[in-house]
Amino acid sequence: MRCSTKRNVILVTGQKIYIHLLRRLNVKLLQCSTVDISFKDYFVEMQSTRHQFTIPHAKLVEYGVVTSDRSSVIHEKLSSLNLVKGVDFELQDILQLRKQGGTSISKLYMLNLRSFKRCLMRARRYANQPVDPVKYCDYFALLEEMFLLFNLYENAKKSAKLSSLDSLVAELRQDREMMKREREEMKNMAREAHYDRIEVKEKLDVVVEKLEDTNTKLDDANEKLEDANEKLEDANTKLDDAVHERDDIKEELIETKEELIETKERVMLISEELGIEQTLRQNAVLATEVVQAAYDTCSGAAYDKCIDV
Repeated sequence: MRCSTKRNVILVTGQKIYIHLLRRLNVKLLQCSTVDISFKDYFVEMQSTRHQFTIPHAKLVEYGVVTSDRSSVIHEKLSSLNLVKGVDFELQDILQLRKQGGTSISKLYMLNLRSFKRCLMRARRYANQPVDPVKYCDYFALLEEMFLLFNLYENAKKSAKLSSLDSLVAELRQDREMMKREREEMKNMAREAHYDRIEVKEKLDVVVEKLEDTNTKLDDANEKLEDANEKLEDANTKLDDAVHERDDIKEELIETKEELIETKERVMLISEELGIEQTLRQNAVLATEVVQAAYDTCSGAAYDKCIDV
């Protein structure tokens, strides 16, 4: 966040410098509007051949550098500026026809654009000179100042851009450090989650083992319950059989009682006849009591004894 704010401040500062330089350039352009710089069109035209010798020395007269196109004057001017033949100008011999007849050789100096501008910058003011050469100095001074302002503008823009890039790099570094910390935190979280998963798995294994033990015990209990149910069914069956047997014995005892009663009556009749009535009577009473006791106990706790009897 700080880097972003710093970068914004730098951009605003760069914009202020840019606006200030533009204002100064506009002022200079207004100055140019009051100065005759139409001659610069010829400079632009000659830019394509600036390294060639394409400007005749007559242009020096036209632009007010010298007042005469005589070769001696031109030679003197070029020599005063330390211009070198073959480097800054060429000298050509031009064959001309005379009016009186015959021919003559005139010298033609051909300058390149650089040497021509040097002549303009070193031109001096003479009496009766049709062109004021001071405007060339004003033009080149203005051009130099505009070039300086343009360089200042470019340097300010580059400086602002570099400062912005520096702040951006610092911000990216902070982001990288923050991402690195976040990545470490994520690694720690993943590591903790891994340990938690192992712990949960161990606890789950313990629970599964306990559940398996519980299931085993439940299966054993179910088996025991089934065995108990089978035994209970067997006991119920035996009890039913015992009840049926008890009922059968009861019926048999009833029949035996009836038979004993009949037998008693017969014995009484016989004993009267045989004279042994008293003894038989006692025996019959005893037998009746035994049968009656057996009958009474067959329906209670003496059931098993009755079975044995």
